[in-house]
Amino acid sequence: MASPYRARGPVFIRRGAMPARLAANEVPPHVAHRLRSVRACDPADCRVAAEVREGVQVGG
Repeated sequence: MASPYRARGPVFIRRGAMPARLAANEVPPHVAHRLRSVRACDPADCRVAAEVREGVQVGG
């Protein structure tokens, strides 16, 4: 589906990497300590809301 957020780029793979094990709405430490841009899109991939929040606020 065409979308303004569709992108191509490199995918980095590390040998021995483990998948993240996060609870619902849990914010990982590397996200929690900085500002984040949070966006909401409708089913047609059009942005319907956006705001900047502290990282610790994005999980709730």
